[in-house]
Amino acid sequence: MAAIFILIMPPVKIVIRAGVQAKREILPMTAYVVFTRERTRNASDMEAYVPRARASFADHEFERLAAYGKCETLEGAPIEGAVIFAFPSMEDARAWYDSPEYTEARKHRHLGADYRAFITEGV
Repeated sequence: MAAIFILIMPPVKIVIRAGVQAKREILPMTAYVVFTRERTRNASDMEAYVPRARASFADHEFERLAAYGKCETLEGAPIEGAVIFAFPSMEDARAWYDSPEYTEARKHRHLGADYRAFITEGV
């Protein structure tokens, strides 16, 4: 059986200036923070979480790509909902997640529901 290798390259910016040799520059990949809510345990803690979580984004560059829209589980245990945020880089995503504002907010999320959360790089 032949081996198959897939090489994934990060996005590359090529800068070309008149009279200057082209320069390749590796750009940071977009980072996606994904939350899946598996089970709500305490609605009042979730109600306390929402305004705090919203406020935690104030000083961070991000884009909300999905938030508790129609969801269909294809594999594994069903989920109640999902949220996806895009950040310019893994470092930016971690800066938001580890910020004092979100650290305080997520205490309520942990008390209010069972979630899975992860950050992944993408294009």
